Amino acid sequence: QPNYAYRAISDNRAERKAVAEAFAQSTLWGFEVAAEEGDRVLVDASEFYLRDAHDVVGRIKSMKQGEYKLEPSRSAFYLDRTKNFPKNTEIEVTLTFTGTSPGNFVRQVVPSPKIITVRQHHSFIELPDGGSRLETLLLHERRHEMRIALPAAPSEVTLDPQTWLLFSDAGFGPRD
Repeated sequence: QPNYAYRAISDNRAERKAVAEAFAQSTLWGFEVAAEEGDRVLVDASEFYLRDAHDVVGRIKSMKQGEYKLEPSRSAFYLDRTKNFPKNTEIEVTLTFTGTSPGNFVRQVVPSPKIITVRQHHSFIELPDGGSRLETLLLHERRHEMRIALPAAPSEVTLDPQTWLLFSDAGFGPRD
């Protein structure tokens, strides 16, 4: 993932390259290849989806609402909201967190305060040709902020900047 905090907004190719190379990028995830057929690759992305991508554990803790951890045995894909379309793929998961010392807010909103179950939505969206729309999408998504611990606010993760952009909790349905 490029560091979008530092960009050269210039027609000078050398300047843009210098800025891009001056700041480290982050590899956000690596996938295990499950099968290959010709130029097609099948990966098992289960661990990618069934993780605390929005740092729910950290947010709950920072709001002094308890000490929780993700419970993988109680987390699963939510198939009613997992769909594939020609230009986008929508994947939703149910994540369960178990913990101790629940705070007042948690005790008020969940039936069993030591167990919090939330849903997390991911959207893979095919990028349009050209890069200007990508910057617009990223800037738009950056304006959203977390206001409460649950549910998590939108965020983006770039998996392949030439082809797909993943927005967590970006919406549901076919894209044009």
